[in-house]
Parts: sequence; structure tokens; C-alpha cells
Amino acid sequence: MNRLFDKSIVLACCIAAAMGLAVDARLVAAFCLGVITTSLAELAQGERARRASEAASYAYIIAAVFVPPFVPFAPLALYDIARRVRREHA
Repeated sequence: MNRLFDKSIVLACCIAAAMGLAVDARLVAAFCLGVITTSLAELAQGERARRASEAASYAYIIAAVFVPPFVPFAPLALYDIARRVRREHA
């Protein structure tokens, strides 16, 4: 439950960061893909699913480098990556 609460806070901050941007199809797509990417991380149960979720998070970050509307929602993917790294090193 704490992860969902934490992700909700990160999502609220991402939405606040995107408030100054013009709403267009790319921004809506970035929002939808960011939410889908982080949802996959919560649904992943098997090792293969976790790797696919991790790959989706990295792909989102790479897309944020090249597509500016993806940048405000990049912290969602970074949160999942950081949580995985912390869990693996613990």
C-alpha cells in the first residue's frame, strides 16, 4: 500500500510539473504511457514480467530524452527503477 501511496504522490508532482505545458496529443500519450509503465511494475509477478517492466521503464526514460512532452512524467519511471535497484542491493 505504501508503494501505491508513494506513486500517487510522484504522479501528483508530475501532473503539477506538466500544468504549464500546452495540452496536446503527445502530452496525453506521455501521461498514458507513464501510467501504463508504472502499472506494469506493480502487476509484474514473474521474473520475465519484471524484466519486461524494467525494460519498459528504461524505454520511457530514453523516450523522454528525445520527446520533450515525456519529461514531466519521467519521475514515475525513475521511481520504479530506483525501487528495483534498492531492492536488489538490500
